[in-house]
Amino acid sequence: MTVKVLNLLLNSQPNDILGLAINRVHMNDRIPNPAFNASAEYNVELNYSDYRTQWLMLRANIQYVINPGATNNVDDALVLGLSSKIVF
Repeated sequence: MTVKVLNLLLNSQPNDILGLAINRVHMNDRIPNPAFNASAEYNVELNYSDYRTQWLMLRANIQYVINPGATNNVDDALVLGLSSKIVF
């Protein structure tokens, strides 16, 4: 479930998008798997879409994952990403 999605258009770059997403993934208590020893996984993501030209978009993001896989057996994760979109 997405708790908050925020898109801000920047005045200096009207086509670029700054986004913030926060979500929580709840594990059903009826799942009989001891590996799921945390009740939920939480994610926070910040991304920036940079429209360099009409045909090229670059998106950088950073995510922080708390209780990955809804378990306390794994350290929290910091994830960096970069993607591109090319329109022909």
